Amino acid sequence: MTIKTIGVQSIDELEAFLTALGNGLLYRGQTSDYRGPSGLPQISTSFSRRGCHPPHMLRWSHYAGAILRTFVKGFDDGADPATDQAILQHYGWRSFFIDATSAPAVACWFAGHTFSTQRKIDLTEDCWETGLFTVRDAATYEPADGLAVLYCLSKKRLRGHGFQSVDLSEIATAIGRPRYLAQQASMVGPLQTSLPADCITAKILAPASVFRDYAASKGLRTTADLFPGPDEDPVLAALLGMPWVHHDDGASRNDLAFFFRSLPIPEYGWPFVKIHDSSVAFYRPFWLANECPADGPPFPGATYLLAPETMFYGVPGDTRGFPKLSRLLSEHQYLIVEMDGLMHHPHTGPTQQYGKGIFLERVGDLVHLGEVAIGHPGMRPSECGLVRGRHYRIATDGSWSREPHFDDCPCGHDALHDHHLAVATHLEHELAQSPFRRVKPNVLAHRDVDAALSLDHIKDQSSRAEPYFSDLQPVA
Repeated sequence: MTIKTIGVQSIDELEAFLTALGNGLLYRGQTSDYRGPSGLPQISTSFSRRGCHPPHMLRWSHYAGAILRTFVKGFDDGADPATDQAILQHYGWRSFFIDATSAPAVACWFAGHTFSTQRKIDLTEDCWETGLFTVRDAATYEPADGLAVLYCLSKKRLRGHGFQSVDLSEIATAIGRPRYLAQQASMVGPLQTSLPADCITAKILAPASVFRDYAASKGLRTTADLFPGPDEDPVLAALLGMPWVHHDDGASRNDLAFFFRSLPIPEYGWPFVKIHDSSVAFYRPFWLANECPADGPPFPGATYLLAPETMFYGVPGDTRGFPKLSRLLSEHQYLIVEMDGLMHHPHTGPTQQYGKGIFLERVGDLVHLGEVAIGHPGMRPSECGLVRGRHYRIATDGSWSREPHFDDCPCGHDALHDHHLAVATHLEHELAQSPFRRVKPNVLAHRDVDAALSLDHIKDQSSRAEPYFSDLQPVA
């Protein structure tokens, strides 16, 4: 097949050709015209280029849904995959979709700029003025040189291949300006390999400077025009509000710890912060099970199940049948399923409080399912306790059914409580596989976790004379 190809040398020529193409198109700009073995353009997805990292995929997917539910009015978890993955694709996740735009000026801006990223290490301090290193992906777009390309994609031909081309303006947030709106973005896919070349109606070759000048003539001059910062973009602000996570690869400098973002997010124009706010958590793994006495507050008489963070993400299975979990509750009145991480809830905004797991309490023929919460300003966990949840009736066959109760949580966030139920379904599945082992009379640990992590272990790594963490206290 032959793709219509035109070369232009000025923005006037570019404008004239784009006008002549008419409607029904999407656009994609690149600094290079990549070709496949056949010599035809090869446009591939980020997933096919960079592969899969399952733990990150699960975490991305969970937070994408939580953020969309928080900021997009009427968001439906059952929407089409392109809409669901929009937040992921535009903030660094790998998907089976390719980026396109309904605005040729946006595509021209990308054709005129080269993307690059590098690890940036900053020596900074938490809210307690304790020194640490933050490691992030500093991203930039610089003016490109040489010949660049603008692809014009036919919506009709995309539909002919069974691909979706979804205008992401349908997931506009109630406030702010997320980057996928600034870029008038569309998602095309899902693709198993590359985009079929016959979906490309035409390609325009021009010096990168011409594409850049055309974008500037339409008001797109700086990176911030297409990548608004967290003060404008509520989605980005929510992603950056997730805890930083300690990374221990054996390297240290003067006993200072290294912390990475929970999710690898390319950051544009990130300002240096000398002392972070108390709502910024720097988490080093530990277990409440190793800090809270079995007979003392805030969880007296609890039996702990130490679980990997991945068990707290993903799609739930059958949310009614819990025979093994019901049997466990018949033996232990009070269970705490603790994760080896912190759970951030976007609907709370900036906060010092995070989820550390779920709890299940047997109340007669009912089970009370709620959340274990912990305060974590900076590097110091400060308090922990329980957040009320919902009640379910346990049938003789182990199935559960929702039963309203006077002690139910009144927050009104159904998705939060549905997530607790999803974690319970994952736990039910794991119990069927028998991956837990008893490490203490009141503690069972999953085979994929290190049950020995404690605050004492963390304190030992600090050269500070004062306690590295404040003592854990029950939530009042």
